Amino acid sequence: IKEDIVTEFQKSLYGFKPHAIQRAIDQGHKKVIWLDPSVLPTVSPKILFDSLDTHPILTIIGDATMDRMCNDKALKYFGVTKEEAKGIKHVGGTIYGFNFNHPKAVEVFELWKKAEEDGIFGTQDDFMAGHWADEACFALALYKCNVEQYFPEDFKYLNQKNL
Repeated sequence: IKEDIVTEFQKSLYGFKPHAIQRAIDQGHKKVIWLDPSVLPTVSPKILFDSLDTHPILTIIGDATMDRMCNDKALKYFGVTKEEAKGIKHVGGTIYGFNFNHPKAVEVFELWKKAEEDGIFGTQDDFMAGHWADEACFALALYKCNVEQYFPEDFKYLNQKNL
């Protein structure tokens, strides 16, 4: 059987991420790091795993605010007003880290995954209109669960897009 993965991908842009992480959870892993293929670490990933001892979630903190990075459908889904969105930083979806021993990591992950399953990540068309799929939903899930955005400064990497 040959799957049409392009069509599936376009129905839920980057929707595979929470499902891949769920596979790691299902295999018994408690600390899970997602690195996009474009991430080229220049230091040991142990820095990320060690950081999860003190922070339940790791994510790259963006510069833009969520009022500019997500659509109204996502704001409504997460119960966030446009005014609130102005105070929420976007996140970079190239690196996510979870310590599933911490209840807040579980809470954020479950909300993020449910948003994907409910179609909130959006399509290619939504992305082209300014909705940043998994990243938008992750930032909003962090906000709704009252989890601070954090990324360890000592983890250094190159991004393939910048080479």
